[in-house]
Amino acid sequence: MKLLKKIKFDSSYGAMVQRAVNYVLDDEKAFKVFLQDGRVEMHNNAVERMFRHLAMGRRNWMHTGSHLGAENIAFMFSLFESCKLNDINFGDYIEDILTRLMEGEQDFMSLIPCNYNSNKKVSVKAA
Repeated sequence: MKLLKKIKFDSSYGAMVQRAVNYVLDDEKAFKVFLQDGRVEMHNNAVERMFRHLAMGRRNWMHTGSHLGAENIAFMFSLFESCKLNDINFGDYIEDILTRLMEGEQDFMSLIPCNYNSNKKVSVKAA
């Protein structure tokens, strides 16, 4: 970071380099996170790649019927991708969490994909 702070005020590097340096220095804390936790990657390319199909279909999303419809689609895509990241079958997950919610589950944080435990599946009682 010392070098970046030095470059920040050296106009010989050019405007583009100075913009990049300012970008890093403005959010220095976030750029150091991966140094303190080995699980954090230096980049977010995998996440960007997951949502690329959303950007590619942006024109199609105008036909969702309403702003709420677009928000719902975005939520479902995000949930689907989170399930993929956590190696969870999306169909089984949706079926299980909806069953749990109908049975009165109150621990909502346990239902998000990163905290989800499929071993806690609710057994549906035969009538």
